[in-house]
Amino acid sequence: MSPPLHHPFYCEENVWHLCQTFPVESTHRLVVFVSNPNRTVLFCNQRAGDERGLVVWDYHVLLLVRQDGWQVWDLDARWGYPQRLPAYLAHAFPYLRSPAGNEGRLEEAEAWSVPAEFAPVFRVVAAEQYVVDFASDRRHMRDDAGGWTKPPPPWACVGDGHTLDAFIADGGDEHGEVLDFDGFVERYASHK
Repeated sequence: MSPPLHHPFYCEENVWHLCQTFPVESTHRLVVFVSNPNRTVLFCNQRAGDERGLVVWDYHVLLLVRQDGWQVWDLDARWGYPQRLPAYLAHAFPYLRSPAGNEGRLEEAEAWSVPAEFAPVFRVVAAEQYVVDFASDRRHMRDDAGGWTKPPPPWACVGDGHTLDAFIADGGDEHGEVLDFDGFVERYASHK
């Protein structure tokens, strides 16, 4: 497989394109939007983060592919892709209880204390539904004067209109299932 299309700060479009690189009949694929009602999720080990990879995203989009358990494709992670889901969760959210049941730790083994408003909520959507229903005219990346907050990708906008908000965790019940961290771990990371 050739390297996936990637443009920084446009994870929803990156994953939309990535969904189409896997043969539908050979894999089970799920798109996961990670956000919360505050739109402030603390991620670790992200390329856009500080020197430790810490960044607070309003939302982030991942692709899960079932291949000998769930594999995560996060094109913005520092450690590459794909990554087994339990390992990904331990790297991305070390401040939460990992699938193995260990407390998250900083590199210096200092325990985290993170306010609840930074905790992730997961919306899980079938990749096939996402490819059909997702559209972005990139309005969320414009400032009040109409300029770009981050440069857009070189490819055309995805779909017609703008359905992005309906896919974010607090966007209603139309698309997929919403799970908290423990529910997501139980459903997808606790077993193959």
